[in-house]
Amino acid sequence: MSERPYPIIVLVRPCSPGDEAGLRAGDMMLEINGRDAREIPKPWRESRIGAVQEIKVRRGEEVIATSLTEIAFGDWDEECKRDPPLQE
Repeated sequence: MSERPYPIIVLVRPCSPGDEAGLRAGDMMLEINGRDAREIPKPWRESRIGAVQEIKVRRGEEVIATSLTEIAFGDWDEECKRDPPLQE
């Protein structure tokens, strides 16, 4: 069992893969592709464009499973055709 804390999402950019997957600022990342998120020092460095990431987060008392597809940083800006979501 890891002594490290679970990572907390601090920002979800509008129209980003995380936004499209339903992630929110404040979500606690529990697992990435079945691995304990505390054991992955830099999870996004292990990913590649087009890779699907299976993610479990805790939001309050609820555990949410979702997935996102990696894209090049910033690619969502040009494709964003809707108003940005409101963050709580």
